[in-house]
Amino acid sequence: MRIADIQLTPVAIPDKPLLNCKGVHQPHALRTIIEVTCDDGSVGLGESYGSIKALDGLRRAAPSLIGLDPFHLHELKARVLAALPGGGGINAKSAVADHKLTDVVASAFEVPCLDIQGKLLGRPVCDLLGGAVRDRVPFSAYLFFKFAAHIGEEPDEWGEVLTPDQMVGEARRMVDK
Repeated sequence: MRIADIQLTPVAIPDKPLLNCKGVHQPHALRTIIEVTCDDGSVGLGESYGSIKALDGLRRAAPSLIGLDPFHLHELKARVLAALPGGGGINAKSAVADHKLTDVVASAFEVPCLDIQGKLLGRPVCDLLGGAVRDRVPFSAYLFFKFAAHIGEEPDEWGEVLTPDQMVGEARRMVDK
């Protein structure tokens, strides 16, 4: 079994900015859906960043993975490194941290390969990674200061969070919900 085809589908998911006080993000989250098909018909799915830099890296590396055994993840990484010499970062220079393009691209293709492996073995991917650590994942969130609404719009359901007391109230509300 070998990788025969890779489809990359960029998508923009509505993600309304919450007007936080540390910069407002764009109104859509950009992602890339990755579909890896093998010559036996096996299909693995994954998703990754959808920025121009990430999508360009995915597009440049994809042809080098044709013919790869989806179980050979070390070879996958080697092929990505060869396809993306220099593979710098993908984030803006103002970002707190940066992600290496080669790591983003290799991991983006690794997930659909693991999906194929799990399907062929009849096992969940967590078993391929050493087994489940827990049966449930608790809800996770982060707090930030934010305005109540965009100009001319009604406040969102969380309202204004501009003081430490409002932040504590938001945290309590999240825990209660």
